[in-house]
Amino acid sequence: MSIELNQNEAVIKRANAGLQSVSGSVPIQNGDLQLTDQRLILKVFHQDRQQQVIEVHLSSIAHLEKGWTKILGIIPIMHNALIVHRHDASTLNLSVAQVDDWLNAIDEQAAQFI
Repeated sequence: MSIELNQNEAVIKRANAGLQSVSGSVPIQNGDLQLTDQRLILKVFHQDRQQQVIEVHLSSIAHLEKGWTKILGIIPIMHNALIVHRHDASTLNLSVAQVDDWLNAIDEQAAQFI
């Protein structure tokens, strides 16, 4: 499953990322994270070879925070969690290398929708 971009949409940043449970546990699914000038997109690869695309439009992001990846949801092991809080009160918890760079890049792109 390829990620289709909208007309005039450009990829800004791409990396491997892990989708975490709400408690911030070690990634439960790995995937390809892309930041475009319109969306944050995670293409997740399931164990049964199925793929899922999770999209967050940048205008729906209320705020971002840096957090911990944890073992068993309680023991912090890496400060590499990217927590995306949406206006609808839902969250998307990811683990990604160079999380500070991701926070800055998302903030920069989302600023156009404020």
